[in-house]
Amino acid sequence: MPVHNPDGYYYSWHSDRLWRKNRNRNPNDTCYGVDLGQNYDDGLDLGRYYDDGYRTEDSCSKNYEGPTGFSELETQAVRDYINELQSTRNLAAFFTIHSYLQLWLYAYGWSGESVPEEPEVSRVAQIGVNATESVHNTQYRVGSFYNLVQPVFGLSIDWSYSRGVIYSYVLVLRDKDEYGILLPLTQIVPTGEETWAGLIAAVMAI
Repeated sequence: MPVHNPDGYYYSWHSDRLWRKNRNRNPNDTCYGVDLGQNYDDGLDLGRYYDDGYRTEDSCSKNYEGPTGFSELETQAVRDYINELQSTRNLAAFFTIHSYLQLWLYAYGWSGESVPEEPEVSRVAQIGVNATESVHNTQYRVGSFYNLVQPVFGLSIDWSYSRGVIYSYVLVLRDKDEYGILLPLTQIVPTGEETWAGLIAAVMAI
């Protein structure tokens, strides 16, 4: 799936270049959008909200997770497609691609505890990172979302992992802090080249 958030992507090119949410009108207020990256039902909806400056109940925030997991049509579509793949194709891995920080991340996002399969999921991630770094020497780190980024509810990898897809990863691409989201055009193709190499190596290692 090349674009998870087509409406938000279009809006980012025509109105607000750094827009990250979808464009759904939130009920009972004037604010738009849900952060789709945190709109998955990881089984922890009762604990979704405690405002630490990142996760918030404020629907005007750029990090608003939505009222419940899978409240949005976009995440519902991904859920339904993944469920179909699991039932018909024996789905083995789930990758979601973001930017920026140069990380290969696995579950959990909501807990600092290690998943039981951490040695194996870390092994595959490290193979992917080694292949990524071999292309243009772009350095990545490997670890759980919770430990390398911060605690977050509603991640797609926590949901897919809970569905039995052990090899569930977030790839956070270039760069680190120099350009951030606004990566120069000259780095887009090299980023694609190294990411593709990493994906192929990780898939072959599963």
